[in-house]
Amino acid sequence: MITLYQYYPALGLRSASPFCIKLETWLRIVGLDYQVECLLHAGRAPKKKLPFIKHNGSVVADSTLIIDYLKQAFGCDPDKGLSDRDRGVGTAVMRMLEEHYYWTVVYSRWIDDKHWPVVKKAYFEKAPLVIRLLIPSLARRQVRRDLWGQGLGRHTVEDIERLGAEDVMALSRILADKSYMLGEFATTVDAVAYAFIVSTLVPGLDSLQRRTMQDCANLCAYHERMTMQYFSKDA
Repeated sequence: MITLYQYYPALGLRSASPFCIKLETWLRIVGLDYQVECLLHAGRAPKKKLPFIKHNGSVVADSTLIIDYLKQAFGCDPDKGLSDRDRGVGTAVMRMLEEHYYWTVVYSRWIDDKHWPVVKKAYFEKAPLVIRLLIPSLARRQVRRDLWGQGLGRHTVEDIERLGAEDVMALSRILADKSYMLGEFATTVDAVAYAFIVSTLVPGLDSLQRRTMQDCANLCAYHERMTMQYFSKDA
């Protein structure tokens, strides 16, 4: 059995992290059985990040490397029918979402003052009192440093949101009128896209990215389609 270690649900999401949602969505796309163990923090994780998995004595961290491992271990690859071009498009979309758009989501949740009180309560409400009092401000300071080092945190909030909204529009244009990002069946890029779409459409966290996504009818329909196909039994 695969054991998936991820952050607790928060903000109405299955997990606080889009990377955890990505991995769980991928597991459902390929139909692998798994069990979930939720953690308050990543202290037990081998790379001090979530998600990670345990399977047959192996411990594997990082959502992308976990997927590579599971493809080999179970012989399942939702991407096997893709053309070389579509594989390239899929990789480019995943890099856009995971290496650029992700940081606009981080900024919106952790740094934007209008969202921080909601996010702080959602992320730390299950923690012991001492942690709730001490850790949020320290964690926020570290996130601010990470954003500065990555580069996005050096911009104004208006520029950050505009850059994120451009990613949303690019995603909408790539999806176009297709059922899934690359055609008529779900692939790994759909696990990533879905994770970031649900992470953006969180009620109560208003941003230009969220408003832009709500205006993209194809992304909203895609969100509903993926939810119904892979998560409707959990409703």
